[in-house]
Amino acid sequence: MQNNKRYKVLKDHTTIANGMVCQGETVFLISGPTKTPITMRAECLVQRANGSEVTIPAEYLEPISKMESTSDDRTINNVMRHQYRVLSDEEKEQMRVVKDMGLDFHEYIANIGDSRELSLAKTKVEEAVMWAVKHITG
Repeated sequence: MQNNKRYKVLKDHTTIANGMVCQGETVFLISGPTKTPITMRAECLVQRANGSEVTIPAEYLEPISKMESTSDDRTINNVMRHQYRVLSDEEKEQMRVVKDMGLDFHEYIANIGDSRELSLAKTKVEEAVMWAVKHITG
């Protein structure tokens, strides 16, 4: 297991302190796996989206390599922005539209040709999308 990564829970797991961790839930690995003397199986300490920490068997975790930008699971610990808020459905749709329009314009510019000016134009489209998304998610 790699540290500082997101994992998907493969199987429901009930803990005394923090209740049930549900199948499909996304968690952030804090440490592990380490063997516990009581169960003699490898367990990991993870952080849930609500900020609570829980120990879960390592075999119940699967690494997540990609996550949708509109997913509520993006609120889990992140290197740059330590606190996210869950977006409304309207904000998720706004973000999707901004990114789709930016991609369409970026691809159109890329198909026109190849020059320093077009390279700058593509960079500015990327920047415009970034700032618009920052506004929506801020």
